[in-house]
Amino acid sequence: MKIVNDKLNKYWESKNKNCAEEKKIHVIRNKELQKELEEIKTNLPLELEQAKIANDNINKHWGSKMKDWEEEKNTLHIWNQELRKEMKAIQINVRV
Repeated sequence: MKIVNDKLNKYWESKNKNCAEEKKIHVIRNKELQKELEEIKTNLPLELEQAKIANDNINKHWGSKMKDWEEEKNTLHIWNQELRKEMKAIQINVRV
């Protein structure tokens, strides 16, 4: 009975030792994760500001392009109207 009891005690001591070691590992990992989280919190405002600036620059670029395209479209529309007038004038002169 004593042998069985000693084996059980050794078993549970071993389990407790393993649990204590695992706990240390988890504590260390938790500290590492907390450090990473703090770095993210520290860097996040700067990264968000950089993303906002990049987004604003993209919007300005495409806004400028859209304005250019709109002006080109209007110019082409005016040319198209002028060409139609010229073609009507030519058709009138040809019929006469």
